[in-house]
Amino acid sequence: MRHLRRPLPADALRAGDGPTRVDLDRCIGCGLCVSTCSTGALSLRPRQHASVPPKGLAGLYRGITVDRFGVLGTARILGRVLPGRQV
Repeated sequence: MRHLRRPLPADALRAGDGPTRVDLDRCIGCGLCVSTCSTGALSLRPRQHASVPPKGLAGLYRGITVDRFGVLGTARILGRVLPGRQV
């Protein structure tokens, strides 16, 4: 880790007794560690279970609401918000 020129945003590199390792739970896939590694020892690989981001804000907020409140909770919220609106 001492070979990096600047700090990384996700703090995903972990140095220990052995070689420096990437903490995949913290890694956001930005590639900054690869571009700042002076030894060229790092490379990016695709994640095995990559998720596809939603195409718009409506899809993003729908996904966040369903993750937080579940399908039934989302329906309950929509039942309170949408009366009187044309859908």
